[in-house]
Amino acid sequence: MNKDDNTCPICKEDLITKKPKRLPCNLSHVFCRDCLINLEKYLQLKTGDKFPCPICKTYSKWPRGGVDSFSDIVIFDNTNQIENVEDIYVERIQQENFADEFKRILLTEINNSEELKRSELNKLDNKINILKASINKKQAILKDELEIFYSQKQSKLREMMRECEFLKQIPPLSGGRISCIFREKYDSIKEELTELREKIVKTDAILVTPNEDVQIGSVVFSHSDQSRDKREIFVEGYLSKIRSFNGAIFAFSSTKDTISWTNIETGENMSWSMKQNSGFLDQEICLGGDGLIYLYHGTNFESSRIFTIDSHFKEARKEKKVKAYVRLTDPQYITFSNVLFFMTDSLFIMYDKAQKLLANMDLKKSIIDLKVIKNKVFFLLSNGKIKKVENGSLIDLKITKIDGNFSIIDDIIPKLRDDDKFLLFDDSFIYMVTENSKKTTAYCQKHLFTNDRIKGYKIGINKVIFAVVSNRIKDKITMKYFDF
Repeated sequence: MNKDDNTCPICKEDLITKKPKRLPCNLSHVFCRDCLINLEKYLQLKTGDKFPCPICKTYSKWPRGGVDSFSDIVIFDNTNQIENVEDIYVERIQQENFADEFKRILLTEINNSEELKRSELNKLDNKINILKASINKKQAILKDELEIFYSQKQSKLREMMRECEFLKQIPPLSGGRISCIFREKYDSIKEELTELREKIVKTDAILVTPNEDVQIGSVVFSHSDQSRDKREIFVEGYLSKIRSFNGAIFAFSSTKDTISWTNIETGENMSWSMKQNSGFLDQEICLGGDGLIYLYHGTNFESSRIFTIDSHFKEARKEKKVKAYVRLTDPQYITFSNVLFFMTDSLFIMYDKAQKLLANMDLKKSIIDLKVIKNKVFFLLSNGKIKKVENGSLIDLKITKIDGNFSIIDDIIPKLRDDDKFLLFDDSFIYMVTENSKKTTAYCQKHLFTNDRIKGYKIGINKVIFAVVSNRIKDKITMKYFDF
């Protein structure tokens, strides 16, 4: 409001008799009560809603008490000035108190940060000293082993040199019978010395150093992505892949003769014998809408079979014989009613339980992850692209990659509270996908854990569980628990 103008900026009526109210965005932005009531009705404002100031367009939150919660303004007609001395004084005192208190808090945080820094640096120094002591001890042991070995080797070679000096003292041999005997002994000694030399020379003591550097430790930033709890499990054999479903996370592992899949939260597991040439990628499970687990198994598509696994992983029962095998070339033939979905390499496989029909569609690229929601299928392919099947069409999603700093707690978990959002994973990125959008966001995995990668997740009651796999320990899965 202008100093020389006591009218409401909206209705242009005199503010002296209109119960003027001041908005929090600026001390001079004053309006009559009636106009603010009309603004509340027009924008249908509720407590906490943001609304723009009619003058500067700055957004403020609508107060709990409505219009009457805004500061009252007293207008003195003789000066044409807006004043509210008590409010201004109280506000000034509050500002000064807040500033002083906040400065005190910041100073405390600085001091705490300095103490924590010193503590962590001391831990680092202690770790280095322990490593130095360990290295010195190991150095002494290895040095002794090398010294002893080569001293003994040199001693043997010197002994052979003395024997050679003895041979030089043998007189020249004539052609008599005794000379022939000495000749045979001489030749035998030469042969033994030559063999012994070769044996001694061929043996050396070599210092073998490990490929990995000495592990001192690493710095982790706990303010953002430290889970409230974690649990480690180990699978038998080679960990091949992890599949996430709404109710569980399953890990696939294999040995020479068997494959296994484990519910990594409950620990329940089941193994399946297979021939050496059957191919592990021809084994896949699916969690059906009926709550049962189904296994796709076969050396090739036309000989594939579907098995039902009981809820306790105790028995696998073969489904009735597949009546038809179909290869699809067009996504418009993909159906969703009473259908199970599997993925093996580049094949997207569908099994119609009612029709006993097994169909597949080749996406030409290996399928890394798969998600089925309502009447849509989302594929994450080995080339880093995501495709969606919707209404019979195959749609490419546009991916925005975030390669900078982000956190699970601040950037990923809050978005999962939306029912239409879910995650897909590969070794490089975490993909935040929205069901009804053609855009998705990819978060670079290396910024979360240096040597680990998230491979699956499950949303539970008040918690999110992430399955994390180490690049160094191939049979270990770490379950990390975050509040939701």
